[in-house]
Parts: sequence; structure tokens; C-alpha cells
Amino acid sequence: MPGELFEDRTFTVEDLPEGRLAPGDYQSCTFQGLDLHGQDLGGSRFMDCAFEQCDLSLCRTEKTALREVRFTGCKLLGWRWDACAPFGLEVSFTDCLMDSGVFADVALKGTVFRTSRLHGCDLSGADLTDVVFDDCDLADAAFEGSKLHGTDFRTAVNYRLDLDTCSVKAPRFGLEGLPGLLARYDIRIG
Repeated sequence: MPGELFEDRTFTVEDLPEGRLAPGDYQSCTFQGLDLHGQDLGGSRFMDCAFEQCDLSLCRTEKTALREVRFTGCKLLGWRWDACAPFGLEVSFTDCLMDSGVFADVALKGTVFRTSRLHGCDLSGADLTDVVFDDCDLADAAFEGSKLHGTDFRTAVNYRLDLDTCSVKAPRFGLEGLPGLLARYDIRIG
């Protein structure tokens, strides 16, 4: 179980000479420009924290708690969001590279993804109620069985959805997204 409590701190490369975060509880902390690639964050709790320009690719996330955590300009390749502690999961993303992430069966209600890339992400069975994909690239992302209630795809690109496999209630789409909705019917636009 995590031991140490870190509050109201900013962590930069200079603060982590060995480049590793200690297991613990992080409250109102900011992480700037860190290379945390492949680290084990399992069991740690992050509350009201911000990660800015960090490489968090392939981190181990078993039972990692993320509550009101903002990721800006981060690399989060291959993250297992489905391994994180589900209770209170609240995150937002801006300008992030998130390819090959696994969000399968994760409750993401109200999450905002801005100008981020989610190539090959698995969102199967995820609760995407009121999720916003603002200017996001969703190439090869899987949505089978997802809950698309009020989900906003209006400015997203490269997504393909089979709405017959999803729970659908008032999702929002832009005209540019029509090919991704009609692809399974072999209907070509333009």
C-alpha cells in the first residue's frame, strides 16, 4: 500500500534525479516534463493533479486511482485504463498521444478528450455518456458495445462505428463523420 503523502508540489526532472516517482498519495501536485515511461504506478493515488509534457507510456496502472487528473501534452501509449481503480475515475486530456490504450468497460462519463490521438484504442463496452472527442483522431479505435449517450463526435476524425453494436441515445456527429458511420454498409460519400 502506498505510504508517502505528497501535497501541493511540482515535480520536474531536477526533483527526480533517478527519474522515478515514489509510490504514494499525490494531492494537488503538478508533474512537468518527466519521462516516467514504463514505471509502476500501481496502487498510487493522484487527486487534483496535472501531468504536463510527460511521457507516461506503458506505465503499470493496477489499482492506480486518478481523481480530477489533467493530462496536457502527454504520451500515454499503451495505458491500461481498465486496470486503474474504477471508483471516482475522473480525467481529462489535451494534446495527448494515447495510441493503443485500453478503456474496455471503463466508465468515462463526461470525460473530455481535446486535440488528442487515440489510434487503435479499445473503447469496447466503455460508458461514453457525455464524453467529448474534440478534434481527436480515432483511427482504428474499437467501440463495440459502448454506451454512446450524448457522446460528441462532431469534430472527431477517422472513427468507424457500428451503431448496431452500441447503446445509442442522442450522440452527436459532424457531416465529416458520415463515412465512418456508413462504412459497414459499403456506402460511399462524395
